[in-house]
Amino acid sequence: MCLGSTLRLTPEDAEAVTDVFPDSQVSLYDGCLMKIVLEDVSLEIKILTIVPLSCSIRHRGERVEALETSLQSVAVHDDEDFSIYDWIAPLLEIYETATHLESEKETLCQEEKAREGERQATVQEEREREREEERKRVFNFDRGSIVRGPDLVDRKSRFYAHVARVTSYDEAKAFFNYLRYTDKRIETATHNMHAWRYKDRDTLKICADYDDDGEAGAGAKMLFLLNRQERDDVCVVVTRHFGGILLGPSRFKRISETSLAALAVYDAECAKRSTSKQRK
Repeated sequence: MCLGSTLRLTPEDAEAVTDVFPDSQVSLYDGCLMKIVLEDVSLEIKILTIVPLSCSIRHRGERVEALETSLQSVAVHDDEDFSIYDWIAPLLEIYETATHLESEKETLCQEEKAREGERQATVQEEREREREEERKRVFNFDRGSIVRGPDLVDRKSRFYAHVARVTSYDEAKAFFNYLRYTDKRIETATHNMHAWRYKDRDTLKICADYDDDGEAGAGAKMLFLLNRQERDDVCVVVTRHFGGILLGPSRFKRISETSLAALAVYDAECAKRSTSKQRK
């Protein structure tokens, strides 16, 4: 704001402003210009010998316009009427209002963050419940029956198989998922072909199927072995780690050999358990 007057702005005036606004920056120039900077509001008080027709406002907005209106209401043309408090009072009012609004905004922001935190916690709890349910499904089979056959290496490609007792499709998938969840090498393997065969307890029919896991034809050959040996209640998972050299048709032979070797270990383990039970 601009004042047409012969009065002078003094260091005492600047000190008075600082007393009211401890966080403000007050600059006094030659007794005719005082600049008050308070956060995002800047007020310049100029003492001019000639009253200008208008004073510039660098930025417009609700707070600036409200400040301008308030300052115009306390226009001074008489040196005796001048009081620095009259000029900073509107600034103080707007500053306090803005501070209150900022405080409310901060409170709302904190409440929103708290709600978001609660929402994230709820989502996390739901995910944990889902994972726990998945783990229960994964482990829902006879884990004590799992055996692993010997490794077979051909031109840097490694094959090995796991066998377990299963009595349903769900158990077959649970066995496969269990291997993936508990062994990172299986999870990251090139292929995990598996085949299963079991007798349905309700219909007494043989149920059998396979999953190639990207190695077309491998699962069918594994299932062929189970059918030929008339295996009941069993699932075979053959894992292959590619060694960088293509094996061609030989890979199917290695898959079959690995399956048979693991089934032999499974039979031996079952016989051992049967003998142990008889002794008891």
